Amino acid sequence: MFRHPKTLAKLSFLFCSLFLAGVLLLLFGIDSGVNRENLALLRSYGWQVEEKPTEISHFTIPLAQNPVVEALQAVTQKDGFDLSSHKGKHTTRYTYRVLNHADSKDGTVYLYVFVTKDGIIAAVLGSPSPDGFLLPVSDISGQVQE
Repeated sequence: MFRHPKTLAKLSFLFCSLFLAGVLLLLFGIDSGVNRENLALLRSYGWQVEEKPTEISHFTIPLAQNPVVEALQAVTQKDGFDLSSHKGKHTTRYTYRVLNHADSKDGTVYLYVFVTKDGIIAAVLGSPSPDGFLLPVSDISGQVQE
């Protein structure tokens, strides 16, 4: 076969490395597009956020009644979003740290963008602190203008 087994091993390693790099580039390229869309939505409301999400989580919106989904539905409906039509769908939640909210100095104000394969399905402003809040992304009452 090959007279130099080390050469074959090096070529195999190189091929596998290039293939893996291509797959990672493809995955992060798709995610970059989603991130750009998320940032464009948030900025359209005047929000300033960190460029990269602080967290990305995946879940399925429950089919059965759920108090968390009902609370999100009540808040997001004010911006025209409808989570009820996405029950049972796989969803990704992107969490962005807000930089221009009156309460954001301690780093506990976030914008959450919910995305399915169909695109953005909801966005909310919230603070997970003990005296926190959950508001529509359009509620700019706490927004600080620089």
